[in-house]
Amino acid sequence: MLKKRIYTVVALLLLSVALFSASFDGRYEQVVSRVGIENKLAVYFVDLDVPEGSKDKSGDAQIIISPDNKVILLDCGHPDSYKNTMAVLDTLGITTIDMFINSHPHIDHLGAFPFIADKYEIKEVVRSEVEYPSSSYYRAFLESIEKHKIKDTIVKTGDLIEFGSKVKIEVLNPDTPIVYPDNYPKGSTQFLNNNSLALKFIYGDTVYLTCGDLYLNGEKDVLEKYPESLKADLLKANHHLNDTSSQLRWVKATKAQVVVGMNDVIGSMSVYKRYVKYGATVYHTLYNGMIRVVCEDNHNLTVTTQLDSWVEKGGN
Repeated sequence: MLKKRIYTVVALLLLSVALFSASFDGRYEQVVSRVGIENKLAVYFVDLDVPEGSKDKSGDAQIIISPDNKVILLDCGHPDSYKNTMAVLDTLGITTIDMFINSHPHIDHLGAFPFIADKYEIKEVVRSEVEYPSSSYYRAFLESIEKHKIKDTIVKTGDLIEFGSKVKIEVLNPDTPIVYPDNYPKGSTQFLNNNSLALKFIYGDTVYLTCGDLYLNGEKDVLEKYPESLKADLLKANHHLNDTSSQLRWVKATKAQVVVGMNDVIGSMSVYKRYVKYGATVYHTLYNGMIRVVCEDNHNLTVTTQLDSWVEKGGN
């Protein structure tokens, strides 16, 4: 009788796991879909991972599809995460990337690029003029651009990028010329992060703001240049929702409806709570898996997540 009960419990546990897995997979297919994005701006925040025990972050990768079906890949994650990004591109049926944008030349933002470029046609690379020649991953990035004869475009503060016929991208950072610190590239992490591309996607009345890994000083620079024009409907949290970023002035100035953090660990609960306090609903790839945000041109956003955990609506 005891054995029978044990077998029954085990069977129920296995059934529960199977049902959870089926539900999990089904939600992935629901998120990584083009259904419902017709004539809208869609942003897919890719759930990246790295092998257990890795000292590196998995990084950022966003797939952005314009209302007229142009495709941007904004960063592509750590080299160990390339399969995550490819899986989403493949499920979405993407074979051609109209534009790859690199926010800044850290391994967790461009390390997977050679794998991506070997598989997909990339029409153009857009990046800042910041150079990081001591990084083998940055050198591999440049070599891959040359190998595949990809158009290489350098942008700076004040430039305007056309993303299809209905979306414009304003470049808010970095300024030029780039002034490198003494002994560069030693101790360059903060410098490179503060020179991240800050991009303001404008679709009708809707704004999506994504600024790579801006630290506090980088945020201050952007706030000084654009004190009245940073309000965003959708915001990717700077530097993986860590407390190196997202100062109170930034949170108040952006006043986002929806904030997305991207990382394989939780950055800072105090930052998360700060956004919630000022009205944002915050999502995070660690807890929500894949995240899709569909933007209409009238401030209306529809968020679909792979998992429901760790979502709290803002109080204002």
